Amino acid sequence: MNLKMKNFKPERSQTMNIRLFALFCCISFLLFNSGTPTWAKAPSTAKIVFTSNRDGNSEIFVMNPDGSQQVNLTEHPAADFDPVWSPTGEQILFNSNRDGEWDLYFMDADGKNVRKVFAKSADRRQPTWSPDGKQIAYLRPDEWAIYTATIDGKTVEKIADTNVELLTTTWGELKRK
Repeated sequence: MNLKMKNFKPERSQTMNIRLFALFCCISFLLFNSGTPTWAKAPSTAKIVFTSNRDGNSEIFVMNPDGSQQVNLTEHPAADFDPVWSPTGEQILFNSNRDGEWDLYFMDADGKNVRKVFAKSADRRQPTWSPDGKQIAYLRPDEWAIYTATIDGKTVEKIADTNVELLTTTWGELKRK
């Protein structure tokens, strides 16, 4: 078989997909081989929320910035991951397999009042809050897609089909010059 690559010029979308794939591979390697916990600082509190499996099960904890006063908020036999503070610091959005399938849950900052975001279960992961706290974004790894939803889970919109494995979402502000 004689393959001539000399004049091969990928289309812009192909080049972008290759670059995205390479980026996601690098990020995957760093995330899954670093051994560091997932954590996030609350916007309006001094507490840090993080995931730890120190007891053999992935749980969500809060602590002071100096590492003191570590408190397990979830204490549940299911795995709990990816905690994210709400913009006000009053709630934590997280991922869990409490009902046998990965989905998104809310809890108050003290770990009480745990509830599912959506009435119907689906594989939803890597949540993030909108800056105003009125929406969330998340990944659907079974569809390789990014979605947004209102915090009551009633209004859902697919915003991107990526055709690549996704690892995380972050809500940012677009600044124009």
